[in-house]
Amino acid sequence: GKAPLYFYNIGASLIYLANEKYNFMLELSDKINADFDTNGDVVYENELIINPGFRYAIDIESLQIVPGIGLPIRITENDTNTGFFFYLSFEHPF
Repeated sequence: GKAPLYFYNIGASLIYLANEKYNFMLELSDKINADFDTNGDVVYENELIINPGFRYAIDIESLQIVPGIGLPIRITENDTNTGFFFYLSFEHPF
């Protein structure tokens, strides 16, 4: 018989409040999975993503606008690459 396949995905994030409007963030995600190769043997792959970033709050009356950026770094056994992530949040009082 063939071995069972497994998939694990774990993650964590840290947010540092530098002041009331500015946050430094660090997010980590690790994906480990097992799969069969072309010979039917079980092979394991690991993908680690490290995403440092920051966000800033802009207050306009009762509306808060929060832009943020991150630089996700994807690390695998065969490759490492970096991306760019931008988000924009509108926080309403309702």
